[in-house]
Amino acid sequence: FFGKIIRGHAYAYGDVDEKSKEILSNAGIVYGRGVKSTHNFGIPKDFLEWQPTCHHDEECFMGLIDKFLEDNPIGSPYLFYVWGHTFEFGYNKERNNWEYCEEFCKKISGHEDSVWYATNIEIYDYIHAYKQLQFSMDGKIIHNPTSTDLWIGEHYKDEAIKIPKGEMVKL
Repeated sequence: FFGKIIRGHAYAYGDVDEKSKEILSNAGIVYGRGVKSTHNFGIPKDFLEWQPTCHHDEECFMGLIDKFLEDNPIGSPYLFYVWGHTFEFGYNKERNNWEYCEEFCKKISGHEDSVWYATNIEIYDYIHAYKQLQFSMDGKIIHNPTSTDLWIGEHYKDEAIKIPKGEMVKL
């Protein structure tokens, strides 16, 4: 017993099909990680078939970090999802993957004002809450019925706006 409810899964070798997703969903699993790199930063449409941005050993890895940090639009959901296993770090003989990982951590850290460092389940829960926001007909009033503070992008002001849990905000 670990004191937590298991809600996530990583597919062995990324093998996922509709039957697997149905079984996991029926067991209370809300996300399943695959292994097919998308090389983009989109939010998954199907969290039970969540594909990562890239593997930690791909040549494009560091370039994707730069792109993520440069292109991140204020208030828009944007996700850089890296996957891999430490036992794989010894596979690449041309590069020391431990140093490569350390370089990644240095590059991606220190952006707390614009990057949220989160676990898979934190991301799933936030997106699930975000989808529950309620908007007035003209879009000028937003109600957050969840127990999570949420943020939306207000592009004409070029800033993100906090919608506190359980509250209504007038723009």
